[in-house]
Amino acid sequence: MKIITRFFSLCIICILLTSSMFGCGSSNQQVDNADLMNWEQFFSTYSQTYNPAYQNFIENNDINMNSRLAFSSGEVTFAMCYAFFTKDAQKDLTEVFSYLGYENIEYFEEGDTAFFTANYGDLKVKYEMIYRNNTAQLTYSADGVLLEKMSVCICDSYIAKTYTDTEYECRYVIYGNGDIYIGKDKGKDDLKISLLDNHKKAKSPSFITNMAGVCKYVSGQLSFDGILA
Repeated sequence: MKIITRFFSLCIICILLTSSMFGCGSSNQQVDNADLMNWEQFFSTYSQTYNPAYQNFIENNDINMNSRLAFSSGEVTFAMCYAFFTKDAQKDLTEVFSYLGYENIEYFEEGDTAFFTANYGDLKVKYEMIYRNNTAQLTYSADGVLLEKMSVCICDSYIAKTYTDTEYECRYVIYGNGDIYIGKDKGKDDLKISLLDNHKKAKSPSFITNMAGVCKYVSGQLSFDGILA
C-alpha cells in the first residue's frame, strides 16, 4: 500500500509539472501528422488533445466510473515521462523521484529509446520509452517483471492509445471531430499490444469496437456495448 501511495503522489506531482510546462488545459491545436515533431512537441500535442477531451467526457453524468478509469488508464504513468529526451532529464527526474524516496536514479538514452531506473526500497524499477516521430511506447517493470505497457500515437485527425497491464487492456481513439471510442478487455498477449510499429490500425473504430466493453461518444451521443468491468 505504501508503494501505491507513493506512486500516486508522484503522478500528481508530474501532472502539475506537465501542466505548467505545456499549458495543459483547453486547446485549439489541431491533431496532425507529427513526422517533424520533437519529443516536447509530441508530448504537448498529445496532452493538449487528451486533457480537454477527458474533461468534457467526465462532465457527462451518464458516464460510469469504469469508462472514466478506462479512458485514464496509464495517463499518470505517461505523465512522469514529460522530462524524457530533454537536456535536463537527469536533473528533473532526480528531483522529483528523490523527493519521494527513490534512490540510485539513473537516466540515459540510446538512439530512439530513453531509460530510467531507480531503487525504491527493495524494488528496482525501470521505465523504458521509445519515441519515433508520431508514436511513443512506454513500458514499466519492477525487479525485471514487465507490469505495464502503453503506446500512443498522433495521426491525421485522431490520437490513440493502448494500455495493458497484467490484468486488462484499454484502448481509446479521440477523433478530430470530437468523437471518442473507449474499449476494455481482459489482458492478453503478454502485454504485446502496441501502436509503435503500426499506428494506422487505430484509424478505424473497429480498433475499439471488437473489445469486450465499449463506450462510444459519437456526434454528442453516448452509448455502451458490453461491459467495461
